[in-house]
Amino acid sequence: MHASKSDFPAKPLAERFGPAGQRPAFLPPLRSAGEFAACAAIYATGQCCNLLFQLLLLRHFGAEGYGRIGLSHLVFLLVAFVGDLGYSTLFLRERPGAAGWERQWRLALGHRLMVTAALYAVTLTGWSVLYGRGGEGFDYLAATVPAGLIGLASLTSVLLAQGRRIPSLIVQQMPWPAALLIWWVVGGADGSAARAGLIVSAGFLVQPVVALCLGGRARLLLPAFGAGSAMLTAALRLSVMGVAGALHDRLTPFLVARLAPDFLPAMLLLGHAINGASGVLMQVNRLLLPHLGTREGLAWSCRLLALISIGVAVACQLPWLAVMARADGGVAFHPSLLLPSLMAGCISFVGSVLATELIGRHLERQLTRIILTGIAISTALQLLGAIQSSADGVLWARVIGVAGIAAACFRSCGIMPEAPGWALCGSLLSAALGVMNQLAWLGSTLLLVGVVIAMACDRPLLRRQSALVVEPLP
Repeated sequence: MHASKSDFPAKPLAERFGPAGQRPAFLPPLRSAGEFAACAAIYATGQCCNLLFQLLLLRHFGAEGYGRIGLSHLVFLLVAFVGDLGYSTLFLRERPGAAGWERQWRLALGHRLMVTAALYAVTLTGWSVLYGRGGEGFDYLAATVPAGLIGLASLTSVLLAQGRRIPSLIVQQMPWPAALLIWWVVGGADGSAARAGLIVSAGFLVQPVVALCLGGRARLLLPAFGAGSAMLTAALRLSVMGVAGALHDRLTPFLVARLAPDFLPAMLLLGHAINGASGVLMQVNRLLLPHLGTREGLAWSCRLLALISIGVAVACQLPWLAVMARADGGVAFHPSLLLPSLMAGCISFVGSVLATELIGRHLERQLTRIILTGIAISTALQLLGAIQSSADGVLWARVIGVAGIAAACFRSCGIMPEAPGWALCGSLLSAALGVMNQLAWLGSTLLLVGVVIAMACDRPLLRRQSALVVEPLP
């Protein structure tokens, strides 16, 4: 797959690396394990506060009331995700001190503000048509509109692009601890869904204030409108990929719910666990993205890919270990359904790291083609499995789709497996065949053991084409 010249930065990669491919001066090194641990702790704290806030809503409004509020909360998160237009990712690869950067940021803020406001108008209108305007769900969603708009000006990406990782994570995770504190100060929601939504909005109001206290520039909170944005096309591509990926993720449970309703609860719980791990990995990717124009960043990307690939192969052994440990032969685990569900989710981790690298190297046009083609093939195969009333066919179709996307991204990144890498691929393939033949699963385990031994002997799992690192990209 070839990219056009517009996909690449104006300077060749060799020039952007500087002499001997060194790290640019404005980026701190990637070697501080303590800093990464601190970032992980900050992220975990914010997410725990988010969960605690949801539990407070559940306790305050009861299961029925929280069901309506929880649905509107998902809509609030979806609007925030779509309305961002992918700009928060794109600005991680841009140097904040570059000429014209501030205007590009303010134009992007203007685009996000207009799109988010339009999305809220559409969703509030749609909610009122479907459920009416007198319910708790509508009140909560309407009250979180300020949160969605204020959240656009968090400056998280600015701080992270400057290499200030810990302040960036503090700003990003600030709304939920702040919302908990405000809940305690005002004495709760007092039975009002609108008041609960306003508490969320007040929590998000703290975000830009903290950003300014940590060194953010006030001018960056002011949107600009007009022509001249050089990033709009790339942002729209990322937005299309995000929406398509979200719809693709929700298609599989919908199909499985009709074909294998007894497996759906296990699939949804597994999905929550995978989404939680994916959120942590996403933060790691965001920390890595500003460095992907350097040899150091590319080396770290390869290390992360190798680590996750080993983790995927190990995770795919777990269903069979569970089967062997049960006296009923693992029937309750639905191994023929559990394994492809787990495999698809884990392979998507590999794809997310590769996608981050392609975005960091300004190859989002290639990535868009790969993602949309893979999703189209996966969707068609899943629908074919559903027509044939085959739940395992639907799930394996998803595996084929995400594996194809990952393989195409590997090729676009110029990364090839070494001998241990091919053995790891063989282990995954054998694990898939193990659904029909436990001897194949045994072969999968032996191959994985061989891979671990090879890596212990300092044999590399992956190899990057050196031309992509030391020479200008074509």
